[in-house]
Amino acid sequence: RLAVEIGATTSDGKVTLEPVYCLGNCACGPSVQVDDKVHGRVTPERFDALMAGLETK
Repeated sequence: RLAVEIGATTSDGKVTLEPVYCLGNCACGPSVQVDDKVHGRVTPERFDALMAGLETK
């Protein structure tokens, strides 16, 4: 979906994909952080919805 390598930023500059050691949310993994909010139990479909939400900002 993002078409970027880990550590890179999308061409529009909106998203940077960074690996992290811990988000403190192991019980609800896999997790992602978008802006300052941690999202747990992220499926591929939920990830797509989170990214689509960024597109509307």
